Amino acid sequence: MRLLKIVFGALLAVVTLAGCGLFEESADERLARELDQHATFTVFMDDEATERQKSDVRAWLEKRPGITEITFEDRAAAAAKARKLFADEPEFLEYLNEDTLPESFRLRLENSAATREIRDTAAGKELEALPGVRQVVYPCTSVEECRKDNPFWPSPSPAQSAGGR
Repeated sequence: MRLLKIVFGALLAVVTLAGCGLFEESADERLARELDQHATFTVFMDDEATERQKSDVRAWLEKRPGITEITFEDRAAAAAKARKLFADEPEFLEYLNEDTLPESFRLRLENSAATREIRDTAAGKELEALPGVRQVVYPCTSVEECRKDNPFWPSPSPAQSAGGR
C-alpha cells in the first residue's frame, strides 16, 4: 500500500509539473520541429531551359532519397502566386507578368536532414550543374542556420545557450 502511495505521489508530481510548463517545448525546439515538418527547397530553371532539360532535372530529383513531393511551377503559376502574395503592393504588380518569374521545381522533403544531405554533398553540386538549372535555393535547415542567416532572429536565452532551460 505504501509503495502504491509513493508511485501515485510521483505520478501526481509529474502531471503537476507538466501542467506548470516544465515540459513545454522551447521556441527553438518548436522551430526545429517546424523546419523538419516543412523541409523544402526550390530549383529555378533557366528561361531557355528545354523540355528535355526539365525532364532530366525531374528524373534526377525523383531518384533522390528523402524527396517526398515534386511540384513543377510554370511561369503562369508563379505569376499567379506572386499576384496573391503582393496584392497589397500595386507598384510591384505593375511590373509582374508571366515572363518576369522563372519556372521552378518546388520540393518537399522528409525532414531538414534530407535537405542538408542534398545541399551539403556532391549531390547538391551535381544538381546545380544540371543543364537548364539557373539556381537552387535552400532555406535554413536548423535553428543555428536561421539565426546566422537572419540578423533580426532572436538570440537564445542564457539558459538555452548553456544547454539548459
